[in-house]
Amino acid sequence: MVRGKQKRRGVVTRQPKQLVVIGAEGRNRTEQLYFQNFNRIQRRYVVKFAPENATDPVRIVRSVQKWMERQDDFELGPGKDYAYAVFDTDTDGKKEDEIRTAKALAEQTGIRLLWSNPCFEVWYILHFGYSTAPFSSNGEVLRRLARFLPNYKKNDDVFDRLFEDTAEAVRRAKQLRHYHRENAHIRVMDRNPGSEVDELVEMLMKEIPWN
Repeated sequence: MVRGKQKRRGVVTRQPKQLVVIGAEGRNRTEQLYFQNFNRIQRRYVVKFAPENATDPVRIVRSVQKWMERQDDFELGPGKDYAYAVFDTDTDGKKEDEIRTAKALAEQTGIRLLWSNPCFEVWYILHFGYSTAPFSSNGEVLRRLARFLPNYKKNDDVFDRLFEDTAEAVRRAKQLRHYHRENAHIRVMDRNPGSEVDELVEMLMKEIPWN
């Protein structure tokens, strides 16, 4: 169980909602633009973001840890607050070691890693269909997505265009994980395509009649 800074005596700082802090890559705002929409469609959680411009899994985890340390009243645990580090693999073989290091660091403070292979837009594509064909690059993912969302580019907020198919995207993400398990794809880099973003999305959607 992880706590933020000690609550000051006589000062009420706790919001009635559970906090969900997300650390994401700082090169663009794709993940933040997507997840911030949950603050307007549900009332159980408050989604916040670690503000640093980290670009690799280890630094993203550390940015979330720093955010938690600065809070007056933040506590990880069942029924309490949550912390996530969201990142892309970028078809970069060196990321496997970085992910392993980030996982060990995250486990020390209860942060959950959520990766997308090769990039976050795989999660978007899962709203439109299912395929196990691997992507050779992030650019190939974007070209595939353009079939469904013409003129899409990084930092576009497409949440409302995806929302009605969220349940299907969650189902397909789980189906992909089952496929990779069945084929003994142990390394994260071998689980292409894939995304664990559905774990957080499903939690945030709990009280919304969406399926």
